[in-house]
Amino acid sequence: MPSLLNLTDMVPNLIIVWVCALIIPFGEVAIAKYRNRLPTRPLLFVASRYVCFGAMFTIFSIAQKANFLGLISYSLYIFSVLMAALAVGCAGAASRYAAHR
Repeated sequence: MPSLLNLTDMVPNLIIVWVCALIIPFGEVAIAKYRNRLPTRPLLFVASRYVCFGAMFTIFSIAQKANFLGLISYSLYIFSVLMAALAVGCAGAASRYAAHR
């Protein structure tokens, strides 16, 4: 029996989300290179930021569909989005703090 939140229908959305998530870390590295402040290991930095943003956008996408279908309330949707953004923001701040020590 299929569930109300059919994740197989979301595959095209998730592909777009993960492709868009790849743009952000490359932009961050380009800005860092322009400022002459590249991280010690740029490939590791890009990979970790890619996973962070991809996971955050995946949570956004699934929460949006669940809210649209009426499976979660709007306040729970906003809470999920804010917590995912906070987690990615804290991970980014921690990596920047550790890189400049």
